[in-house]
Amino acid sequence: MSEWIPFRDDDGNVEYIPFHQAMNDMDGAGFLTLKDGRLVRRARDLEEHAPIKKREVIELRTNYVSDSLGFTKSALPEFQEHLRQSGCKGIEFREDPDVKGFMQVVCDSQAAKLAYAKTRGMDDLNSRNGGSATLTEYDLRNARELACRSIKNSESVD
Repeated sequence: MSEWIPFRDDDGNVEYIPFHQAMNDMDGAGFLTLKDGRLVRRARDLEEHAPIKKREVIELRTNYVSDSLGFTKSALPEFQEHLRQSGCKGIEFREDPDVKGFMQVVCDSQAAKLAYAKTRGMDDLNSRNGGSATLTEYDLRNARELACRSIKNSESVD
């Protein structure tokens, strides 16, 4: 913040008052009485502020991948038929990149995942208790940096 605060009188004249004096003499509504008796009000529109630093753009994860709703690849036709009959939207099946022959259920929203789980006779109690928090790339990068920093700063107990 600037060391000088702008104030404006009823005629539009602007006076700059030192920050310390303005903070001590100004009332709660932003008015101040000058030594010459004029009443002035803080002119916030004339104040200069440092630009606000914006966080990087955060892309929220749009897909929810569930292994617990998953199944073996041989059961794919059965689950495709079940999906068609259930009428659930926003659900697709995708082979797990880490486990050959296992199909993951990919949902485009948390609501779609809960609706599909219900048609399968399952209930996701973890997500209702905060267990399905969505972390962005930004959150993961910050967590990784914090973990690395704590590892570097920790002293070995060996």
